[in-house]
Amino acid sequence: MYLLDEIDPEDNMEKVNVDDYWSKVLERRNSVDNLKFSTLGKVVKACRVLSHGNSDAERSFSANKLTVTPQRASLNQETINAIRLVKDALRIHAGGDATKIKVTSALLQKTVQHI
Repeated sequence: MYLLDEIDPEDNMEKVNVDDYWSKVLERRNSVDNLKFSTLGKVVKACRVLSHGNSDAERSFSANKLTVTPQRASLNQETINAIRLVKDALRIHAGGDATKIKVTSALLQKTVQHI
């Protein structure tokens, strides 16, 4: 139905941004005032939330490359994951500076549990 639907000639859809275009298309109604493209609307909304790149994966590969150096080439996967977890936690909670982490009794207790 979408492919057969004609866009009004006075609508200059070539210069409209994607959000405005789909908003206008998905607001169209049929002769009984129901949305013409209700199923298409769900598909379009689902597609718009998909990632448009692989930047997260690329960042992860770069971080692993910095972690697994020639001197640390024999690290197992569990150790690499632990190092990455600590680095990410420091970045999120202390701006990457380990000296800014407040050592509390709860933190010490959790550390002892994992040893």
